Amino acid sequence: MTGTKIVLRPLIGLLNGQPNDVIEKIVIDEIRLHRALSAEADLLQEMVASGGPDNAANEYAYLSKMIAVHAQHTALSTLLDILGYIPDVPTDTSH
Repeated sequence: MTGTKIVLRPLIGLLNGQPNDVIEKIVIDEIRLHRALSAEADLLQEMVASGGPDNAANEYAYLSKMIAVHAQHTALSTLLDILGYIPDVPTDTSH
């Protein structure tokens, strides 16, 4: 393991030639997904910290969710590199 950045080259090929507005829409969707996954992981972390009878199951769910967060973050990072900027994505206040 090194400190070098991981780039998902298949995404670069997949989006090659796509219009910027399509790529931006995908990036915005992925930013929203990242926010949702992170919020779910935070909730699970709080549940683990509070203990309780389901703590082992909560800890497993937290670890699993964090793997998803980090994998999705790698995809999002690559997509942001492809787009070349961070688009404005309002915080969802519907929940």
